[in-house]
Amino acid sequence: MRNTVDNIEQKLKVLVAKNAIPETSPELIISSSRPIEDLGMDSMQIINLFATIEVEFDITIFEDSFFPEAIETFEGLLEMVKVSIKNQ
Repeated sequence: MRNTVDNIEQKLKVLVAKNAIPETSPELIISSSRPIEDLGMDSMQIINLFATIEVEFDITIFEDSFFPEAIETFEGLLEMVKVSIKNQ
């Protein structure tokens, strides 16, 4: 299935929700959700999330695609994934 914007967002919500501590529902993930503060992720879970994103979306998150905002909010993470898909 082609990665549409809505499809990317929904798949990413599922991945983020599964990595949250405790695991949460994808429906509770909103643009302003903060992976560390709101979802209880630590640095190892963020790294695991990035690895899972690379596999799920068949992308490589290169250094020039990564920006600090990507781990501040779900919206930032979504933007990073979209940029990485576009640059493949």
